[in-house]
Amino acid sequence: MPASPRARRVRRVGLLAAGGLVAGLLPLVGPAGVAQAAEACTTEVAPRSVLGLPTGPPCDDIAPPETTITALTPPPNAAGYLRTDDLTFSFSGRHTDGDTDPISFECQLDDDGASTNDRWEACQSPRTYQDLNDSSAAPYTFRVRAIDTADDAIDATASPGLLVAGAETDLPDLDESAAVSVVRVDTVAPNTFVLSSPPQLEGYRLPIADSLSPQVRLAADEGGSTFACDVDGSAVPCAEGVTTLRGLGPGDKTLTVRATDRAGNTDPTLKDSTAVFAVPADLTAADGGPWRSLRSADALGGSFLETRERGAMLRYYGRNVRELVLIGPSGPGAGSVEIKIGRARKWQPVDLATPTVDRQHLYTVRDQNSPLRTGTIRIRVTSDGRPVRLDGILAH
Repeated sequence: MPASPRARRVRRVGLLAAGGLVAGLLPLVGPAGVAQAAEACTTEVAPRSVLGLPTGPPCDDIAPPETTITALTPPPNAAGYLRTDDLTFSFSGRHTDGDTDPISFECQLDDDGASTNDRWEACQSPRTYQDLNDSSAAPYTFRVRAIDTADDAIDATASPGLLVAGAETDLPDLDESAAVSVVRVDTVAPNTFVLSSPPQLEGYRLPIADSLSPQVRLAADEGGSTFACDVDGSAVPCAEGVTTLRGLGPGDKTLTVRATDRAGNTDPTLKDSTAVFAVPADLTAADGGPWRSLRSADALGGSFLETRERGAMLRYYGRNVRELVLIGPSGPGAGSVEIKIGRARKWQPVDLATPTVDRQHLYTVRDQNSPLRTGTIRIRVTSDGRPVRLDGILAH
């Protein structure tokens, strides 16, 4: 019984009487017959006699070579991205049936995900593509297929000569399952943005955070970017969107943010990716003294201090203090305090009363033009019976 085209090589044998020919130049002949199945072959060249005359039909080599992509240089990262616009693909082909025909290749590279016949072009390994544009909506797709060069040039179904039929089939002599490599090219660094700095209290040369753990909102113009942040040179955890900065300590702070895209390109500029602000210190007092702690969502540490006792005192140590700002709730009926740093001779009075109620008011006691002072900062209540409410201090 005849086998399928891919299971057996099929030869069509037409044997007709040929009078006048020398015996041995052609096989014994008889009436034309039906093509008979033959063992699988590795070449589609029709058999011929020593005189070059066809002695039988060609055979259809049904086993095309297999293709393998062996390397991509430079190699992409784990996300499939490259930071270069020059790519080199290395590949190979092999016969699986003992065939020794030479192997050639065809390649195509597209950035729309589609494979079309008009894009195939002859190529050799390695194949280099240069000056590629950055990938946008779709990645680059490289395809390569190995070709049995000798058999591909032969139509096995064509008759090789007079009275000799061709093969029943001529299946493709190239790898129809082309080897594929998908990669994205990204050579441009992202732009980083600090979209919102810490919420701030007004009245100071820098924004003053209204929380001991201020929040910022970060973004980049390339989706999937990661972020690296530092405050005054010390790394802090951060991510796209809202990031809470914790454990900063009091004083002026400079936040620096750099985004890195999925290809590994890092923003080299700091144009829109820095934020400068100040973090106050939370004032605290011992339990059982003249000060009591009152909970408040608006307070720096979740609570502020209050007293109505004249002479009640708070202490905070400052080194090389030039600027001094007190922070606390205020209103028309608030009391007053006086402040002295270290060995200063005079106390400086501060009236805490304001015309309107303010959840967090800034009282500037000293500015950046004041002389330096080091030592214990003492805050002493000078009013009697009126509420003195203090929450934080900024001294540096």
